[in-house]
Amino acid sequence: MCGNLQGVLYANSCAVIAASSSSAGGYCSGDWTDNAGVDCDSNGNPTGVSTEYGKFGNCQQATGNTDCSIAPESYYSVDYCCQPQLMEE
Repeated sequence: MCGNLQGVLYANSCAVIAASSSSAGGYCSGDWTDNAGVDCDSNGNPTGVSTEYGKFGNCQQATGNTDCSIAPESYYSVDYCCQPQLMEE
């Protein structure tokens, strides 16, 4: 049984950038902390992420070790990885 599901945006080090308490509606449902936002395609797959640290795009489904768990009795898994985008001046 899984409870308290939420979306989490991580840095490469598994440090949390932002979280969404809204598990209904998936990644595009909003309610992200720190004014983060996720853009999705018509199938609900993330295509881009905006955070206070920058913009990220070219999101692909994660492969390999996707475990970012931080405590016993919890499991945080990375579903998608997005690449940093160059900032426009």
